[in-house]
Amino acid sequence: MIHFHDNLVTKTLESIKESCDCTDILHDLDHIDQSIRNVRLYGNCAAAYQLDQELRQKYPCIDRMVDVANAMLISAPRARRMYSASEAIISDLNQDYYGIICDVAIKKQLIYSIKEFIKYAD
Repeated sequence: MIHFHDNLVTKTLESIKESCDCTDILHDLDHIDQSIRNVRLYGNCAAAYQLDQELRQKYPCIDRMVDVANAMLISAPRARRMYSASEAIISDLNQDYYGIICDVAIKKQLIYSIKEFIKYAD
């Protein structure tokens, strides 16, 4: 799991909401929230999986953020938990959500690297 600096997330979200050129980004973030609700309520994993794939193509920063977080992990053996399909896609959509915010934070020069956005990974 990736944990982020709350103040950077809040500051970036405020910047997104105030900016006229971020309406598409706001739409994508709302779409993620709606997809997570649909998975929780109806188990609609197929549509959520499709959205995840589209967002990862549209925002390459998402995969780069996950790679940075994975590099931050200590290589000590850990207990592995089994995830259901719905838990896995919700986790992926949450990564998409924060990856998009991270991308905006870099573009708006609120941060200069992905690592600055990540508090820690476990």
